[in-house]
Amino acid sequence: MHFMGRLYMKTRVILSILLFSLNIGCSPTADKGLDQVNTLMSAGKISDAIPAATKLIERYPADPRFYYLRGFCYLSLRSLSSAEADFEHCIKLDPKYYGGYKGMASLSAIQGRYDLAEKNFKTAYDLSTTNEQKSAILQNIAAMYSGEIKDQKKAIEFFNKSIKLNDLGDWHFGLALAYHRAGKKEKAMHIWTTAVNEKIFKNVYYKHAAYHQIASYYLEMKNYALAKDYIQKALMLDPNNKGYLKTHHEIHAHLESNK
Repeated sequence: MHFMGRLYMKTRVILSILLFSLNIGCSPTADKGLDQVNTLMSAGKISDAIPAATKLIERYPADPRFYYLRGFCYLSLRSLSSAEADFEHCIKLDPKYYGGYKGMASLSAIQGRYDLAEKNFKTAYDLSTTNEQKSAILQNIAAMYSGEIKDQKKAIEFFNKSIKLNDLGDWHFGLALAYHRAGKKEKAMHIWTTAVNEKIFKNVYYKHAAYHQIASYYLEMKNYALAKDYIQKALMLDPNNKGYLKTHHEIHAHLESNK
């Protein structure tokens, strides 16, 4: 499953966004609006988030954060020219705000311009002011190396740096996937199993995705009973996922043939 690579960097890029207030004396009303748009984005309601962000831009035209937000909305919809315009305006408004560079880096990664993406990610890293921000940027770099560049050694290096700075829990999924792609399946399984057993994941998506990865591993090992247990856990959290249903059907077929 190419989650932390193409899926993460392209269609679910908004999940990696960590939003923090700028030290520019923004009003509580502006910050409340920021939270509202972020909530819509996190819920996948991009069609609602874009007009909400646009209204905030009209009300607070000097605040780069709202261009940053709307840029990621456009990016998630593959409206790359609109995303680029917002990120560029974000940088123009405040060249020392990390968000515009992070947005341009994500855009470059989608376009396959990985050298430029890493350059902008590093600029964003240098300008970021908290470990939370720095950790998220390192995670983005790690995801790019794992899913796009296919350099799992570098991906593992950046995932570990990210986790060391700020262990949100969810980063462990990408670390495990990088080990899996590097052929170190037992190491990956240990990370995924530990994460679900110790309830490390904060986002439910990573939890059911990990259950599916574990089920797939046991399916490959022909341990169909354990595979069934884990795929059922995945389906309890995401019952309409076509990939999970396909794996469940395959496991069920093996169990039936062994009767």
